[in-house]
Amino acid sequence: MRAKQYLNQIRTLDARIRGLQHHCDELRANITASGSAEGERVKSSREQDPVAARIIRCVDLEFKIDHEIDRLIEMKDTIIHQINGLDNGTYIELLSLRYVFLKKWEEIADEMGYVERQIYRIHGEALLAFERIMPDDIKCQ
Repeated sequence: MRAKQYLNQIRTLDARIRGLQHHCDELRANITASGSAEGERVKSSREQDPVAARIIRCVDLEFKIDHEIDRLIEMKDTIIHQINGLDNGTYIELLSLRYVFLKKWEEIADEMGYVERQIYRIHGEALLAFERIMPDDIKCQ
């Protein structure tokens, strides 16, 4: 696995979590809308309550989101530790801003006091430096 691929795992997992949260919000809105519209109907014991089924799905989804957030925190901790293993402060700052804090290129350039073109150049150098210190088991994936 290349350095950029490895570091982008945070962005991918973060996007997955945001998608799950969006889905959960939609489910909650649907439960609220359905719950008030159904009123009180008599149901046989064999029929499953659709609102109850949605609530169960929502709770399951919230557990999954919590698990994914825990994974994200763990992944960020690991990657921060690895990035901090570099011996160049500029590389550490750039890689942290881009891959841990998920900043856009323009934001990174402003924050670091460079023009975007310089940021791209430094980024390439930082990735090569990071690749040299990446654990072998990660490179082989």
